[in-house]
Amino acid sequence: MSLAETAENVTGALQEVLSGLASTFGDWKIRYGEVNRLARSTGRGKPPFGSPPFDDNDPSLPLAAVSGNDGAVFTVYTTPGKQNRRRYGVVGDTYVSVVEFGPNPRALSVMTYGESGDPKSAHFNDQADLFVKGQFKQSWFTLDEVKKNAESVYHPGD
Repeated sequence: MSLAETAENVTGALQEVLSGLASTFGDWKIRYGEVNRLARSTGRGKPPFGSPPFDDNDPSLPLAAVSGNDGAVFTVYTTPGKQNRRRYGVVGDTYVSVVEFGPNPRALSVMTYGESGDPKSAHFNDQADLFVKGQFKQSWFTLDEVKKNAESVYHPGD
C-alpha cells in the first residue's frame, strides 16, 4: 500500500463518493447505468478534442462499460453532462465484430451508435440500443450478401 493509499484515505474517498451519489440521486444504492450513459450528441466541442455537450435531461441509454484503466475489455471514457449528474461516453469501443471463417463465412457486428454521422439519417443512432445490450446484428460478409441487402446503390456518373 503506497502512502496515498492508507486505509483512512481510501475510506475518506469512498465516503465522499457515497455522499455525492446520495446528494445527486437521493441514495447511494443506484444502478451503474443511471450514472454511465450513452447518448449521441449533435453538438460540437472545442477543437481539436473538446467534448460534445450533453444534457442530463435529454434521452440516453444506460451503459455498462468502464474505463480502460480498470483493465476491462468493454471500455468507455466519459465526460459529465451539463448538470454534472450523469457521465456520457465519448471515447471507447466504437465497432465490435465477430467473424466465423469457413466455407461460408458469417459475421455479426455492432457500432456504438449507427452507420451514419448525419442526424437526419435513420442510421444515425439505430444501433445504440443493441450496443448497450451487448447484442449484434447480421453483417454482410460476401459481395452477394452486400448486394442483396443494400438499401441503395451508388453508381458514379449516373
